[in-house]
Amino acid sequence: MNSLNLSYLASLAFLFFFGISFFTLEWYMPHLRKWKSDKMLFQSKVYLDESIGGTSGLIEDGIRKAKLAALLDPENKDTFENYNLLLFRTKPSEALTNWSAQLDGKDASAEERILLLERSMDILRDDELPPSELHLHK
Repeated sequence: MNSLNLSYLASLAFLFFFGISFFTLEWYMPHLRKWKSDKMLFQSKVYLDESIGGTSGLIEDGIRKAKLAALLDPENKDTFENYNLLLFRTKPSEALTNWSAQLDGKDASAEERILLLERSMDILRDDELPPSELHLHK
């Protein structure tokens, strides 16, 4: 009888804490997402070093971490910029498309538009790119 009461109380306590955590999700989840985004951003900034090449998928791992950070905290400009800088190293047309879409959605300054134009011109001057990467896909 005593063990039945103890298991009953334990299950009630579990249900109580589960209910509290479920109904307060809106309060603590943004903090968890921001924390995880900052952690992934910190880990992906290592891959911005030019000495890290495309060998053994290292840069792809950095892009994956940066994309997760950008998805977890979409309002953070640093995570978006970090993701696009890493993406620019392997798929420059996608990064330029992302930057362009961001500038179209807001009133961008002339400096931001000039920076996008300079990045586009750098890509067009690159002789090693395949022809499929030399034009932007919309």
